[in-house]
Amino acid sequence: MDVNKTTIAELWRQHKWAVILALLGLIFALFVISYGFFKALFIYICVALGIFFGVQLDRKVDVKTKVEGFFNNDK
Repeated sequence: MDVNKTTIAELWRQHKWAVILALLGLIFALFVISYGFFKALFIYICVALGIFFGVQLDRKVDVKTKVEGFFNNDK
C-alpha cells in the first residue's frame, strides 16, 4: 500500500482533534486502570497546569501578575 505524504497531511487536517482527543482518552483510560480515577485526574490536572503556564511563558506573559490577579479578591 503506497500512502503518500499529502494523503496523511490531508487526513491530519481533517481529523486532527479527533485523533488528539482519542489519544488523550486512551492515555486517561490507561492511567485510570493503572492508578485509579482520582490519581489519574490529579496527573491530568498537573499536566494541564504545566501546559498552561508553559504557553504563558512562551508568550512572554507575566505569569506572576496573572496568578496574583486570579487570587485577588478585591472588587
